[in-house]
Amino acid sequence: MPYAIRCGDVMPGCAAEFHADEESDLLDHIVRHATEAHADVELTPATRSAVQEAIRRVA
Repeated sequence: MPYAIRCGDVMPGCAAEFHADEESDLLDHIVRHATEAHADVELTPATRSAVQEAIRRVA
């Protein structure tokens, strides 16, 4: 089942959205985007939790 995330659900104001068939592929997109677009944000346990909670399954 495909997965998706809207970055703005974690980082208000960010319009990026990602989709992937596998959750691991989605996480790869998220990490790449975070390092490029949000390099100044510290990846804390709370941020990791927010990312996990923002990932959703899509039909």
